[in-house]
Amino acid sequence: STVTNNSVCGQAVSMKNIREVSKIAHKYNIPFVMDGARWAENCYFIKMNEEGYADKSICEIAKEMFSYFDVVSASLKKNGHANMGGVLAFRDKGLFWQKFSEFNEDGSVKTDIGHLLKVRQISAYGNDSYGGMSGHDIMALCQGMYEEARFDYQDERVRQCQYLADGLT
Repeated sequence: STVTNNSVCGQAVSMKNIREVSKIAHKYNIPFVMDGARWAENCYFIKMNEEGYADKSICEIAKEMFSYFDVVSASLKKNGHANMGGVLAFRDKGLFWQKFSEFNEDGSVKTDIGHLLKVRQISAYGNDSYGGMSGHDIMALCQGMYEEARFDYQDERVRQCQYLADGLT
């Protein structure tokens, strides 16, 4: 699921839809994956448009939203304001881990999916210690995530977009 998808003009995904799709995916033992590049913007729209969320903070909404996903992949250059980087996170011992790790006949772990992903990353892109984010990029990310989670920041951004749209029509 892509939250606040650019290809549909930034349309947000409601918490109700996220919750329902999560239930269906888990019913069929399918990991629910989120493209979370615009997580904060989606939380803002949930707050503004969905019943029961008006009094919740962006962080409270985000905590609930992320709880429905097994995997989150995100560019940190969007709602993170970082100069570079991305993240792939999956729930420890969750459905994604269970489905894609390799197990011995007795149920013990043969190869953890985290290890398999690291091997793939090294063979395709080089050692994980090559490059990476510098200290100033990590600090920019921290500040960016903090700013994105502020209601005033999201509200001003949306108002600027509305002002531009009104001027073009």
